[in-house]
Amino acid sequence: MPSPYQRDVEEREQIIQSLLVNGYSPNSIKRSLNSLDLHYNPKELEQLKDEYAALYEQWQNRQLPRDVIALYIDVYHSQACINNKVRKVALYVIVGIDFEGKKDLFGLYFYEGHE
Repeated sequence: MPSPYQRDVEEREQIIQSLLVNGYSPNSIKRSLNSLDLHYNPKELEQLKDEYAALYEQWQNRQLPRDVIALYIDVYHSQACINNKVRKVALYVIVGIDFEGKKDLFGLYFYEGHE
């Protein structure tokens, strides 16, 4: 059985990851963690952000499999507040399917200012 501190660290990292993925600001993350009585360390938050960014870049630049028979490219159009301005944005999602029918997410591409 993990020690209470170990569980606190695991829960905090999972919560931070979820908040980061959903675009929460550092101040929003701090408030959320404080409301859950989980300690907050700005240096640790920056370190986790850097780790997740490195993992995402590694995933984005990985070698794609050769046995893909189909690619599906879809786009989600929306508006987002970027630098205090509402801008049109697009998120392109690319999914591949191999000969066994297994789907794999090949890429996510975000563009702003599209028409």
